[in-house]
Amino acid sequence: MTNGIFKSRFFHTVFLLRENKLLTKSKLNNVEIKDKLYKLKVSQGLYVVIYPTGKKVFRRDYTFKGKRKTITFGDYPYLTIDEAIQKNLVAKKNVLEGIDPSEIKSNKKNSIYFENLNELDERLNFQTIAMEWWTHAMKTRTDGYAFKVRRNLEMYVFPWVGKKRINEIKLSEMIVVLQKIQDLKIIETSHRVKTIVKNIFRYARQKDIENVMVFDDDFKGALLPSTEKHYPTFTKPRDIGLLLQSFDDFKGTYTVKCALLLAPLVFTRPGELRQAKWIDIDFEHKMWKFKATKKRREDTQEYHLVPLSNQAVKILKDLKDYSNGNEFVFSGHRSKVNSMSDAAVNKALRSLGYNTSTDITGHGFRAMARTILRERLKFETELIEHQLAHQVADTLGTAYNRTKHIPERVIMMQKYADYLDELKATDWSKVEKTVDEIYG
Repeated sequence: MTNGIFKSRFFHTVFLLRENKLLTKSKLNNVEIKDKLYKLKVSQGLYVVIYPTGKKVFRRDYTFKGKRKTITFGDYPYLTIDEAIQKNLVAKKNVLEGIDPSEIKSNKKNSIYFENLNELDERLNFQTIAMEWWTHAMKTRTDGYAFKVRRNLEMYVFPWVGKKRINEIKLSEMIVVLQKIQDLKIIETSHRVKTIVKNIFRYARQKDIENVMVFDDDFKGALLPSTEKHYPTFTKPRDIGLLLQSFDDFKGTYTVKCALLLAPLVFTRPGELRQAKWIDIDFEHKMWKFKATKKRREDTQEYHLVPLSNQAVKILKDLKDYSNGNEFVFSGHRSKVNSMSDAAVNKALRSLGYNTSTDITGHGFRAMARTILRERLKFETELIEHQLAHQVADTLGTAYNRTKHIPERVIMMQKYADYLDELKATDWSKVEKTVDEIYG
């Protein structure tokens, strides 16, 4: 008798295992979509309804107190096959114990069911999807940029819609969130957040989450327009000449003074200048080679080449004798193992009497170079943009390699340095203002 019971249980277990394999994830993902809804058996009374729209819903039919009933467990793929099987086993057990699973669901008495439901909500809420997108999208970004994106989400978006299901969020709700940011008088931030959120909703749709809205750019009348930010700079020869002359009056550290003198000669991004390393400086060939840093992580960045003029080489050689073997060209004042502060150049400009909000900033040397090289020295825009480490596309839309046109760029950088020397050497008190200076 014992052997009979054992055999019966053994074959019943094998049957259940086989039955559970009637419908796999692969099969469910690739089921045929028909003109009418139909059912596919899963396990022990559990089945999935396939709708003409492609929607897939787990359900179970059962009899309770003589009445035929149906309970819905959830939609696939938000509810996996294994999760649906577990819910089905709980419902089956409830019926055997004289409890109506549908009644439990409606009255919120089944702690196991609602624990699973809360887990499902957690997987679909905006914050979970957003952080999943962030983890994927920031792999090729710098740590600093990734931090800013996450901070914007945590400060301006998660407090309002973070716990809400992403497929339940309406456009009107997101507009309110963005308007709250604009109420803080940070218009540019609101538009950056809008772009981030747009990418998150697109990511959710790519994951085939149903009913996720298309977060488009139709915000006319709802949001204040973005105003393109321009770093203040000087583009008139007189202003540039007087600026360069003022550098001789700088009373700060020798390292910062060298950074101030080199900045207009190389016109890289401020972060690239302050983090320059001696290992990247090739004195023999007068070249500085480094990886362009804007937003991208170092292992995904392209090398950028900066031809060094004779003037730039002299500044660097003088500084190297002073640097005592430090890794960074511009080492910190308090710690020689770190680079100088990102505020050092702007602070130096302010010490010379310049307003970095209205006159010029460390970043402004880039716009200064672009203007002078094009308008005064007549170099081609393509060469200038290459030297600025900007993406430059050919007629086919293919981005040029940033290391192209080196011979021409070597000539351009030397002529620019010579022109700056001329401006600095001019006695502007004896030069009458031109019409361009008066009315330009």
